[in-house]
Amino acid sequence: MKRGILVCILFVAAFSFLSVVWADQLAYNSRETCENTLKKLPAGSILVSYCSLADEDYVEVWKVQKAVVAYTGFKEFYEIMVFYKKLFRSKQPIKEGKYKEPIEYVRVTAKKEDKSDLYDLVGIDFAYVYVADQKGSYVCLGQSMGLECDVEVEMITLPQEVIEQINSKGQSANKMDAPVKK
Repeated sequence: MKRGILVCILFVAAFSFLSVVWADQLAYNSRETCENTLKKLPAGSILVSYCSLADEDYVEVWKVQKAVVAYTGFKEFYEIMVFYKKLFRSKQPIKEGKYKEPIEYVRVTAKKEDKSDLYDLVGIDFAYVYVADQKGSYVCLGQSMGLECDVEVEMITLPQEVIEQINSKGQSANKMDAPVKK
């Protein structure tokens, strides 16, 4: 009986460890890696979120309000937590292996009167978040930092009308938005 309980405990412990290790590619990193990566996420910057290896996922466009390095509570691993405003979302979820531009986006609108549902705080996986490059496209954050990761989509180009709406003066009307530094 005791042996059966010990086997169950060991199985649960091993499964818990594997789920942490295999759940994400670049969610947990060294403190140094997170601090270096944080420099690419200033307040006011635009991120594109898309997990190209998920069965299906929406492509979302976020405006960073604040990003910080946080301890995960697991060994010596850290993560970047991003507080962001949801701006746009693909009209339909994209199935794995079916990403093809142009993607049709819709503006995310608040369902609550105080617009609090437009904001979220998440720990990001560097493999599934895209940052602007010098050419105006969005590239995988992990790859832009020279980190090894497995993604099906390495670059995302937003439609011109989405870029124009992001850059419009009305985009920062909400007082919760961080000022955009130019």
